[in-house]
Amino acid sequence: MGQLLTLLLEKPTNDSVEVAVGFVAECGSLLQDLCPKGMNGVLERLRGILHEGDVGKRVQFLIEGLFALRKAAKFQIVRPELDLVEEDDQFTHQVSLLDEIDGDSALDVFRPDPQFVENEKMYEDLKKQILPEDEGDEDEGANSEDGDEEEDGEQIKDETGTDLVNLREPSI
Repeated sequence: MGQLLTLLLEKPTNDSVEVAVGFVAECGSLLQDLCPKGMNGVLERLRGILHEGDVGKRVQFLIEGLFALRKAAKFQIVRPELDLVEEDDQFTHQVSLLDEIDGDSALDVFRPDPQFVENEKMYEDLKKQILPEDEGDEDEGANSEDGDEEEDGEQIKDETGTDLVNLREPSI
């Protein structure tokens, strides 16, 4: 992770700094736990980029927001709503940017599944076992609401032409 940040911040551009800031915002706590000196180095580099002023105002604002996030200690390793897999069941891989990775080229070609329908039924059964019943009902509820509006015949149509005007205006 540190290699990626080092590579992004080596020759900073607006895009590379923005990606680095987003990465640190999402993974900052884990980086701090794994390699505190590396994380401090990345933050010092971001502070230097901020003081140099070689990046745009938007990116400077993003860097300042990252420091505010760090100061408020809001870095989270994993968001609670995404923590679905038990730690014993997790598989992690350590890969360096310099490592040679032998890819499986057979995965580059699409091959249709001859038992698609049967496999899809097995997937639906498994999904019903794992996910609560409420999640499937939400999608059906949204569709029924749309259907109610169509039955009443009270759909609102925008006939002001604002979409056309916005399309014709030059972007900033």
